[in-house]
Formats: sequence, structure tokens, C-alpha cells
Amino acid sequence: MSEPKIRPHVIVKPPKHLDAATSGPLEKEINISATQPGIIVILDMTDVAFVSSAGIRFLLVTKDRLRKLGGELWLAKVNSNVLEVLAICALDRVLIIRDSVEQTLAELAQSH
Repeated sequence: MSEPKIRPHVIVKPPKHLDAATSGPLEKEINISATQPGIIVILDMTDVAFVSSAGIRFLLVTKDRLRKLGGELWLAKVNSNVLEVLAICALDRVLIIRDSVEQTLAELAQSH
């Protein structure tokens, strides 16, 4: 029996603070690793405790750039404080947010 195929993806783990200091390097990392059309970028938000306005901009710019490539941005394991900030900005309505990386990978396997 073969393993289920999963849509092309890359998992990126942002640092504790997603802000002006970290957004630029993170955006460069994603731009280098996510060039394949249709790629899914999974942000493993396990360690992220704070998101500034620059971090929110990063999420929106990354989502739009990936969409233009036919890809998607998924967030996994977002802590409650960060999720509250995303909800206040109504980003919980436009971003794909899942409880865990494992759940995300399972969904990607089912959708392939």
C-alpha cells in the first residue's frame, strides 16, 4: 500500500515575535522555498506569542503572493492570544487556520 500523496507544501516555523524585525527575513525565506506553482505554505505558529501590525502585513502579503502562484497560506497551532488579534482584524475569516500541523497535513493529503 502506498502512502497518501500530499499537495506540494513547505512548513515554516516563525519566531516568537512576528514583527518588523522578523517579517522581512521570514518573507525572504518563504520567497526562496515557495516558488512552485500551487505550493501550500504552512506556518507552524507554535512558538509565536506576539504579532505586530508588521506581522499582520506579512501574513496578508504572503497570502496574496501565494494566491497569485495558485498556492495557499495555512496557519497551524495558533495560540489563543495571537488568534484573538487575528480575529479582531477579521483575519480569521480570510486565513486558513488549523489546530495543528498534523491536522493540516491530513487535510492536504485528503484534498490531493
